[in-house]
Amino acid sequence: MTEALSLMYGIDLPTRSIVGLPAEQERTLFLVGTLSLKQDNQVCLLEVDDDWLQITKRSFNHPAGEIWYLSSSPVDSGIISTCYLACKYALFLESESTMIVLKSDKRLMSMSLLTI
Repeated sequence: MTEALSLMYGIDLPTRSIVGLPAEQERTLFLVGTLSLKQDNQVCLLEVDDDWLQITKRSFNHPAGEIWYLSSSPVDSGIISTCYLACKYALFLESESTMIVLKSDKRLMSMSLLTI
């Protein structure tokens, strides 16, 4: 009888949201959004390699604020959206959303923020 193997990966900042990328058929990808008041937040793209039992991470800065919810496009794995809490003025908090386009050029990926 063989045991099921499990993988674990730690993110440096507190997190609240995780979403899979269903549009990606060939690879297993997840997005994780961080939730920090003191440091710049990130969108982390995690790729699970089932053959080698490892997880690789690419991080993108999300300077807009704490990421509370993530959503991914069911047809295009390069389009995601975030709902975040932004600090406006002194202590006034405002909920906003952003559409994000992940652009891939072979080994280099970048993130473009489009505020809605």
